[in-house]
Amino acid sequence: MTRNETSWPIRGLGYFLRHPRLWLEPMVFTLAGWCVVLGLAIGVAWTTWPGESVEGWWGTTVAVLIALGWGAVALVFSWLALIPVLIGLAYEALVKRVMTANGVELGTESTISSMKSSAIILLRMLPFIVMYPILALICNLTGILAPLGLFIGQFGLAHIATMEAGDLCLSVRGLSGSQRWRVLQTHRRDILASAFVGALLSMLLSFTFVGWLLFLPAMFTGAALWIGSWELSDAERAPSTSSAKALPAAAESES
Repeated sequence: MTRNETSWPIRGLGYFLRHPRLWLEPMVFTLAGWCVVLGLAIGVAWTTWPGESVEGWWGTTVAVLIALGWGAVALVFSWLALIPVLIGLAYEALVKRVMTANGVELGTESTISSMKSSAIILLRMLPFIVMYPILALICNLTGILAPLGLFIGQFGLAHIATMEAGDLCLSVRGLSGSQRWRVLQTHRRDILASAFVGALLSMLLSFTFVGWLLFLPAMFTGAALWIGSWELSDAERAPSTSSAKALPAAAESES
């Protein structure tokens, strides 16, 4: 798998489904997490659902779209808050199992050091975490653009999941927080393209509740396969004081 691969979310879904031994922890914790997220989203949509006072098909349609948009905003906010918990409970073990099964050498970063560097990455991702709910909210407030808000919400979920999965996989391979952020920035175009694929996959899986449970396992499994196939260069393993200009060249040589 090359570094500019963007179909890895789909490959991750296939790999996860073919290996039942990977199912238990991710499925159980994801089920619990989605119950919380969907409960909040449905509750928000229910409280904003149009009542009998709304007249006409157009007014009802716009009011329904607004209610669904508010539900999407609640879903995005709650889901983003839940991801770090799910990573700690289930997905770090999943990534390690996938990489070990594929002969990838794991790093030796301590748990405390990993937690500190992950917190730094989370703070650096804060603009993305804030941006997508705001964009979805703006579309929701316009009424007619509420369906666009739903798609923005899906893309936002996939983009953050891609960043989180990539960060976790690089952490498992032994890179520090600053090193991981530099590598993720180098591959930002690939990450955006992969997030688009992930958003489409999420929309397809969301037709059934069982399918929705497979979204995060597919993203983290696919990222483990993708990043696990990389030969990390000396520039990528260098301390943060080193020049990052060598990173694009290293990435191109691998692709």
